[in-house]
Amino acid sequence: MSTERKIGLIVAGDIDKAVVEVLGHRVLGDSARLHAVRLGGNFAAQHAWVMTQILLDEKGCEHVIVLIDADSTLSREVDRKRAALEAQLAQHDFTEDETSVCTADPEVEAWLLAHFHERPEDSRDPAGELARQLGVGRVTAADAARLAEEIDLTRARLRSPSLDTFLRALERVSRQSQHAPAA
Repeated sequence: MSTERKIGLIVAGDIDKAVVEVLGHRVLGDSARLHAVRLGGNFAAQHAWVMTQILLDEKGCEHVIVLIDADSTLSREVDRKRAALEAQLAQHDFTEDETSVCTADPEVEAWLLAHFHERPEDSRDPAGELARQLGVGRVTAADAARLAEEIDLTRARLRSPSLDTFLRALERVSRQSQHAPAA
C-alpha cells in the first residue's frame, strides 16, 4: 500500500507550471508529490473541471489546486474570476475538500517580481518588468524556474499576497493529506 500523497495542480502556461513545481517542492519537500498539468490559456479556466476529474479519479490526487492568472490588478475583477471558477467546479459536484482555486495577481511573473519589488502585484506588466530585471528579452520557463528556486520565500510572501495564498493552500492540503488515511 502506497503512502505517497499526491496534489494536482492545474495551470495555464509553461512558466506557471515551472514556477509551481519549484515552489511546491520547496514548500512541501518530500511530504507530497505534485502532479502539475498545463492546459493553456483560457482553456485552463473554461475546462478545469475536466482535468480536475482526471487528476482526482485517474491520477490518484487527493486534492486539486487550480491556479489562474487574474490578468487584473482590480480586486473586484480578481474576485469575480475566482468566484466564476469556484462556481464551475461546484456545478460539477467538486467540494472544497477536493479542490481549491487560487489566482496569481495579476500573473505568476508578479510572484517572481517580488524578488525585486516591494509591490509586484501593482505591476501592469509583470512579465515585461521581470524580463528587464533579468536582462532578457523574454522570460522563459527555465528562467522562471531558476528564480523560483532562488527567491526568498519569506520576503516574497510578504510582498505578494496571492503567492502567500497559493503557498498556504499547498501547506493546508499537505497537512490534511498527512492526517487522512492512505488509500
